[in-house]
Amino acid sequence: MILLIRRRLAGALFCVMIAAVLLISCRGGNEQSDLMRGIADNLSPMKIDTAQGQGALYEITQLSAPEDSAVLCCAGLYDESRLLLITGNPDSQDGVSSYTAQLLNLRSGEKEELASFDRAQASGSSSDGTEGLLVLSGDPLIVFDSRCGILYRPGSDAGKSVILPSYLSDAVPYWQSGRLWLSSARGIIYEVTGEGEIRVSWTLPCEFGAFTPVVCGHEGRLSFATCSRRDPSLQVYVDVDPVSGGSDYYLSDINPSRFTVTDEGRLLGSSFRTKPLVSVCDLSEHVKREMELPEEVLSLIDGSSSPNETGSFLAFSTFPRSLCGDWCCWALCDDAGRPEHIYLWDISSCRSVKWESPLVSEYTAPETADYGSLTEKAESLENRYGIRILIGTNIPAEFADYTAQACTDSAVIDGSLSVLENVLSLYPDTYFTQLKGGYYRNIAFYLTGALHPLDVTSNISNAGAFATESNGTMQLAFDLYDDLSPDTVIHELTHAADYRFAGENLLNEAEWNSMNPEGFTYYYSYINEYGESYETAGSPDNTAVSGCPADDVWFIDPYSKTYPMEDRARLMETLLSGRTPYSGCFRGRHVQEKLSYYFRFLRETLDDGSWPSRTSWEEALSGY
Repeated sequence: MILLIRRRLAGALFCVMIAAVLLISCRGGNEQSDLMRGIADNLSPMKIDTAQGQGALYEITQLSAPEDSAVLCCAGLYDESRLLLITGNPDSQDGVSSYTAQLLNLRSGEKEELASFDRAQASGSSSDGTEGLLVLSGDPLIVFDSRCGILYRPGSDAGKSVILPSYLSDAVPYWQSGRLWLSSARGIIYEVTGEGEIRVSWTLPCEFGAFTPVVCGHEGRLSFATCSRRDPSLQVYVDVDPVSGGSDYYLSDINPSRFTVTDEGRLLGSSFRTKPLVSVCDLSEHVKREMELPEEVLSLIDGSSSPNETGSFLAFSTFPRSLCGDWCCWALCDDAGRPEHIYLWDISSCRSVKWESPLVSEYTAPETADYGSLTEKAESLENRYGIRILIGTNIPAEFADYTAQACTDSAVIDGSLSVLENVLSLYPDTYFTQLKGGYYRNIAFYLTGALHPLDVTSNISNAGAFATESNGTMQLAFDLYDDLSPDTVIHELTHAADYRFAGENLLNEAEWNSMNPEGFTYYYSYINEYGESYETAGSPDNTAVSGCPADDVWFIDPYSKTYPMEDRARLMETLLSGRTPYSGCFRGRHVQEKLSYYFRFLRETLDDGSWPSRTSWEEALSGY
């Protein structure tokens, strides 16, 4: 795949932390001046001295303090004259039982309630509900609990909260142009609909590896950072239109550690490397306004000072809604993200200096080798099954656990593609699309040369294939010189399914284990304490290879006892390949019980209604 895309929006940049700012139209000049003067008069007793020309700074902690026993969880600018505050009400048994959203009028100092909503309970969470909350949008009101992965939407039409699945625990939400988006390190952008459904909107091509959920919005686009799997040392940026699915790839000299929050046309940055600076950069006017944190603020975040009331030290923090109009809002927060000191910086009162936007340039991905009819054959399978196949020199040289040599022998590649074609035909056409769901961005087959483990103490040294999940891509690598067989492909495809089932905690492993011999436990390792592979050194008891009666068989061979996923993969490959002297074990009641359970699970989880009345594996088992 070749990506040669010229950057259309040279002034639009990205940021590296949670950012979600709703653009609010600015008032006219005189009205704006009156508004700012009125707010400045009200806040004048809270003014903090700053260096000359660095603008007016106010600490509004007293104004924003919650009432009674409530805890201030998060804050953000609602508009140019009001601050949005989210407080929680502690409950001795359930933590925080409810939240209240209030608007603090900066001109009068008065508060009014905007909304109240109940706290959702996330399974397995130890959070008290006051930690890690962020205001994403003011109108409609959207609040994100980053610790528990919960989106609260009391301001939306549906009004219900959305609990994110466990595999989106790192997801970063972004409110833009009236729609709510999620991005995660899996390389997928999702839309959260008004009904709370999470839909895949865009996926990063599997040729790219690590994907940073940067989330910066500009003119309907979201910006992220990634790298090519074939050149992981080079940081590449991508702008995505999540509605159309269009994307631009580019390089930039921007320092991602400098910028934290952005809104339309401006960047909010902070740097503590030489001196503690906060800056707002205007991309359209090419000017920067900068303030050095006063000693009064620094004394609160100095590591040598005493801890706060919660026993933790305070840290400088910006919000998704830190910029609005001429205000920049930030805080000193505890280690749970709760604001303990809130500040307003009047950007319009700060001296501006000339500032140049970081350079950007077009990005050309590493050239993709074309193998003629072999490429066409691979693309035909890709289009039919919704997968990705990489051949020849297009494979990466290194995976998470193995290095790979390229196989460029046309005859070997052609024969392997035929094996792959025959195996894929055993699966319903929609199987792989359903398997990807919202979990995998793609299922990629890498037809390689020799595979060598990076760590021989934990991985098999003579592996002919492996399956691993990497940044949302299911990677299936096959050493073509190891005489690729249908057994191997079926085995690794079973792993592809199991990785997803484990990632979403879908398959009940306790129930699977209940179908094993009493007292049995998997090795949960491929190599024993003597450095020997369990494939040859494992116990043959209750295995088909031992030659025991079918009703005494639970496993195909000792290798099946390494992990539950290897057990299922051995059963599936042996059943579907039909090339084993041990097929008689499928008449045994224990193997029948295991596979019947697994096949029911596959249908319940992946069948979209288009599967045949009997899949190839169901048909094969019925013959015994």
